[in-house]
Amino acid sequence: MRRNSPSDPIPHGGVIDPQNVGDFLLFAAQSSEAIRAALVRSLVAPGIWFPTIPDISDRDLITAIRVCSEASPQSVLNSPDYNRWLYLRNFLLVTTLSSQKRPPLLPMDIRRATKAILAVAQHFQVNSDNLEGQLSQFEQDHDVLKKAEEDLLKAGVSKRLRAERMAQVRRDLMGKTKRTPHRGRRFDEHDHRKLAGIMLLVHLNTSKSKAYEQIAAALFDWKITLEAESLRSLETRYQKKCRPRKLGSLLALGNLRAAGLDSEAVVWTGSGRPDTFVVLENLPRFWLEKLGWFLLDQRTRTNPPAFIAHLLSNDLKAEWDKAKRNFLGFSVPSTP
Repeated sequence: MRRNSPSDPIPHGGVIDPQNVGDFLLFAAQSSEAIRAALVRSLVAPGIWFPTIPDISDRDLITAIRVCSEASPQSVLNSPDYNRWLYLRNFLLVTTLSSQKRPPLLPMDIRRATKAILAVAQHFQVNSDNLEGQLSQFEQDHDVLKKAEEDLLKAGVSKRLRAERMAQVRRDLMGKTKRTPHRGRRFDEHDHRKLAGIMLLVHLNTSKSKAYEQIAAALFDWKITLEAESLRSLETRYQKKCRPRKLGSLLALGNLRAAGLDSEAVVWTGSGRPDTFVVLENLPRFWLEKLGWFLLDQRTRTNPPAFIAHLLSNDLKAEWDKAKRNFLGFSVPSTP
């Protein structure tokens, strides 16, 4: 598809932002071998990009936000101390609202929230024109139980089995499902990214055997020795074990299709920890998008960590500029 066709999600004169950076990096990998090799090297870098969010009670999180909010004015505006308190407060807010700590929003949650929002809007004299209508529409969009039942009905599931599965969905949404211990070695973030590198190369018409060899070579650059056969077994293990274990849990996010996220789902387990499921073929875009977030962050660009420093080298400037021009469909200035 031509980049500036009417159905293109990136409009003429658009910019690269968190919403399209994954598509851009995939496009750049396809158009430049140098960028492709650099992206693969980043994907297989050791370490953790996203540490697990600690299990902190809501009360402690809110108290911590209050402490950071009251401590920051005691520092000089825009000083390192002030910015540190500000960053901490923002990160605590993100942690508090994170989907990894919260089950999906249900219509009853939104109805309760609507009362609070309208009361606050009235008290502080905020313009509430059409606010109630927007909240009502938001409630309808998040009726995941209704959407799940419609999907089962369209799939021709019998009435008895449909009732059983809907009961499972309700238990999952309320966090009442008892999870059995997951046997065997869990997939960590680095394993996910190694597979993303393999599937990126396969997506760009590299044979599986050569992809394993190239990933093994990229790992060796990070002083990690791993045989190609081990990478093959890693892929097999992922296909067998990394899948949604409950249909109800997956259906609990019935709004995935509307959001264009069929390929990935964060499944609420009721224990404060999600299981992330990404179709194997979609791992490259999933992790390239995460990598793109670091590249778009000015703080990261100022002091880049080891896994992206080589992506910002002068040797790749011309390649990045060319990829940007072709992706956005118009002339962009050279990177300074």
